[in-house]
Amino acid sequence: MYNNVLRGRIVQKYGSLKNFVEPVGLSYASILAKISGSTDWTASEVQRICRLLEIQPKEIPDYFFTQEV
Repeated sequence: MYNNVLRGRIVQKYGSLKNFVEPVGLSYASILAKISGSTDWTASEVQRICRLLEIQPKEIPDYFFTQEV
């Protein structure tokens, strides 16, 4: 399941996923794999992304834990 909420926030703040690569310290392929749910985020990645995207702790589930219907 593709996380459009997180992708939308990245694009809102950085213009594109490619522009987000350097600040977050991950490769483009890694970001795509994690957003698509192919691989999991680490706790440190979630913390770094929340800081970069100004995501509040109470909003973390909305951005990183999506329910499949």
